[in-house]
Amino acid sequence: AQGFALTGSALYNQQAGATLITASADGVGSDPALTTGSIRLSGTKTFTAGANYTFSGTAAQTTGNLMGTTIGNLTIANTGTTNNTVTLSTTGTTVTTLNLNSGVLACG
Repeated sequence: AQGFALTGSALYNQQAGATLITASADGVGSDPALTTGSIRLSGTKTFTAGANYTFSGTAAQTTGNLMGTTIGNLTIANTGTTNNTVTLSTTGTTVTTLNLNSGVLACG
């Protein structure tokens, strides 16, 4: 899995039903300095309720504090051989559909 990041000063708006797939160890992102995670844009970031997320790393991942707390589909597809755990970074996360394809989900 490759990890790419959106960087720059643009706005980001993830609509309900849209899917963000990330292999980043820092998931969607949460770093105020914009140095970690998949979304490193300095503009306004909106994660609408019902958006979908897939975590497809090959090492331990966190979801990142930017990920919304009302999720449509959450897919865990982490294929790491020594540590394939994806840890929720926020509390009170509600998921409509959980897909555990590979890996482990840890609820913070």
